Amino acid sequence: MKSNTLKDLSSKEPFHAGLTKKLVLAKDGKRITNEAVLLTGELLRIFVRTLHQKAAVEAECEKESCIDESVSAGDAVVIQPHHITKVAAEQLMDYC
Repeated sequence: MKSNTLKDLSSKEPFHAGLTKKLVLAKDGKRITNEAVLLTGELLRIFVRTLHQKAAVEAECEKESCIDESVSAGDAVVIQPHHITKVAAEQLMDYC
């Protein structure tokens, strides 16, 4: 199940600092230190990676329970938006 996307997500490449800053400071134009931007970026990276992994498990379970004969066992697992929706609430609760 190791895809290129999963390999990319498992790298230690942090979120882009500018994007992280925009996500955090979407309101009120407050200031944030560079260290806080790096830490927030790392938390976002871990959050997205974990969400991706949980959605992949959900997609795999759905594929295994599928009785459609047109889907063979060797087909790749494709994560669809509904897989993310199923695991998103649990993922958010894990980080509260």
